[in-house]
Amino acid sequence: MIPPKDAGGRQAIGALTQRFKTATSLFTQATAPMRDTVGIVSGAPATDTRLPMRYQLKDDADGPYLACVETSNIRVRIERGASVPASSVRKHASGTIFLDGAAQGEPFIDAAKGVYNLDHHEGCVRSFTLATCEQAMVLILKGLDLAGERWSVYANEPDFDTVLAIWLLSNHRRLSADDDLRRRMMPLVRLQGAIDAHGLELAELTGYPQNLQSETLATINRLRAHELDLKKRGMWSDVDFLEFTASALQEIDELVYSPSDFDDLHQVEELARDWIAPQRFAIACRSESGIYEVEEHLKELHGDRLGLVILAKDDKTYTLRQSDPFLSISLDSLYDRLNLLDPVVDSDNRWGGSADIGGSPRATGTRLSLDEIMAICRWVSKPPALGKRLGVLVSGVGLAAAVLATAILATGGSVFGAIAAPRPQTYGTGALVLLGLSAALVWLGRMRFPGHFGLRFPRGFGFLVLIPVTAAAAGAGGGWAPIYLALGGAVFSTVGWWFAGALLAGVVGIELLLRSALHGLLMTVHPIMLWNGRWFVSVPNMVSSVVYTTAVVLCFGQPPWLGDGPVAAIAWVAAILVMGLVCGAIRERSGSVWAPVVVHALSVAAAWVLLPLMFRP
Repeated sequence: MIPPKDAGGRQAIGALTQRFKTATSLFTQATAPMRDTVGIVSGAPATDTRLPMRYQLKDDADGPYLACVETSNIRVRIERGASVPASSVRKHASGTIFLDGAAQGEPFIDAAKGVYNLDHHEGCVRSFTLATCEQAMVLILKGLDLAGERWSVYANEPDFDTVLAIWLLSNHRRLSADDDLRRRMMPLVRLQGAIDAHGLELAELTGYPQNLQSETLATINRLRAHELDLKKRGMWSDVDFLEFTASALQEIDELVYSPSDFDDLHQVEELARDWIAPQRFAIACRSESGIYEVEEHLKELHGDRLGLVILAKDDKTYTLRQSDPFLSISLDSLYDRLNLLDPVVDSDNRWGGSADIGGSPRATGTRLSLDEIMAICRWVSKPPALGKRLGVLVSGVGLAAAVLATAILATGGSVFGAIAAPRPQTYGTGALVLLGLSAALVWLGRMRFPGHFGLRFPRGFGFLVLIPVTAAAAGAGGGWAPIYLALGGAVFSTVGWWFAGALLAGVVGIELLLRSALHGLLMTVHPIMLWNGRWFVSVPNMVSSVVYTTAVVLCFGQPPWLGDGPVAAIAWVAAILVMGLVCGAIRERSGSVWAPVVVHALSVAAAWVLLPLMFRP
């Protein structure tokens, strides 16, 4: 902060401050020059004795905030004049602290909800209530766990009482671990609290000896000098409160600490954190240090609660480190889910590593955002509950049924055999409606769950070897097409080549609906096969195949060449189910919905060409 303009006054305050340091052992040396409101040095050039600037201004989805690099899970937000209504204060998320009027109503500690209001203005007897900075110190002394989760601290004006409270909360780890530091800070906190609550005339309530009180007051005046000067000149309303607070916090550092206090300081910026097991969380961070140095630093801060470290070197490069060897989830399961959803992954470029350390694809880095990576960590550690899985199942099947019903109605036919009809001219209408609605559904789903809908290039072309199986199924009536028309005289020469386009539109539409939209929605709550993993029938594949079988039975007639009777009906249904399961497996193993589209279309085309040769009228 900018020092007062009066040189004589500044020298007097400096002398008093030095006496305060000596008398209370609060400060060992003054090692850095004063700073202005944006943390830029005023006056002397930087030397190797300057303290590091630990307070940084950042932005996230909720707006700008301030955080200390040592306690970056505490985000301080200051909005000029803002005050949350008393009716909604306790409804805020767990890990919320309001300071000095940022919330209306009485001061309170709601440990059950994790919401705290440190205030001494409303709903209390002000003369009997500690000031905000003293309340913050009480929380620290009482052992409030400020390291176990993400905290949001809200203020509406950085007066010195608020600034001091923010400094205490941001330095809680050092205050809790260093008894000497805490004892040296108490005179400053206690006197500021008494002045803020009662005024200068009752400062003697601290019980300090006269010399200690005078010297402590001189230090407070020095730290408040720039605030008072800005208010006197009418410039307080134009100040950037976060920049001002960062500078004020740094100035307290310069009075309290010496450079040796930060010999082991690691610049580790916390980006995100989430609980992944009981009493264990994953932390995503950024640092110039290596993964092992970052891990040791985080263990010092969080102890046994550290389960997983995600170190971001840049937006595409991440290192994963499992800190707790007994964590219930493994990196191997995390690699699988990351490889499933990362669009740049292929057989030679993927997430991987050992059981305790690994990272993002080396050739290209990842295209997943940090939010997506953290969501995958949550998914792997805490799979969706049965209720949620059932809810997704019902909603997904309901959406698919609604799209199919709309396509059926567009043909103007009855339910059974509606799209098939004996009128091939109506098939094109239903196919186009199906394609349009399915594409819209996929587009909307992709906006919310990117990476789940298979809209990528297939991983290899090995899936083409399954075309004989799907072509046989299509020949038995298992494809999405009125295949019996191939023998009924409705050939392209009589109904037009537009019918070939209608067939293709229908195939693309049903695959987008079932193998992309429905399958992708179910994939948000169920695991599926990987291209290089074990073979199994996943829940998304089974559900989409059953819906596909039902839709084909409702929309197309049984091919006459299968004969009559229950055996023929069972063979027809089995062919449809085989087509669905194989296309679903291709979708999962290739990672792309376009692979089953190609296989399905080629199978229908092959059946349409070969059936007239095999069953001539």
